[in-house]
Amino acid sequence: MRGRPTGGRLGVLRQAGTATVVALAMGLGALAGAQAPAEDPLVYRLGAKDLVDIQVVEEPRLTIEQRVTDSGSLILPLVGELRVAGLTATEAAALLAERLEASFLQRATVTMRVTEFRSRPISVIGAVRRPGTLELSGRWDLLNALTDAGGLAEGHGEVVHILRRASN
Repeated sequence: MRGRPTGGRLGVLRQAGTATVVALAMGLGALAGAQAPAEDPLVYRLGAKDLVDIQVVEEPRLTIEQRVTDSGSLILPLVGELRVAGLTATEAAALLAERLEASFLQRATVTMRVTEFRSRPISVIGAVRRPGTLELSGRWDLLNALTDAGGLAEGHGEVVHILRRASN
């Protein structure tokens, strides 16, 4: 497979053939408030439907797995609503620790990690068997997205266009 990526935000691999498959990784998480800041686009920001594992050493009732609500919050026992959309897991853990220390615990040791990344669905369109929106959990790549879309459709050549926003 010989390809030549082009510059810019649109990467195009050219081979013999004429059809096109377009994978749009548009990161709809921005609609849920899960935008990555301009300073570091590689840092994952929490968004709606992400699943997080929360560990609070001093309070076992808060050691839980919780899904971020559609409005971008965690609803936690003893704490109530905690707005986390747009924060990293580390920032959200620090916010939870601060909230616990202000009202419930003298000291709070909190860790948080994302176990399912659901806030940034992608769209796969073009010469695939099942075009549409995919909500892939965990880490994924283009091959996973094409597989979930049913693979490449027959008889559509060998040109692939990949469109991607810089923020995801």
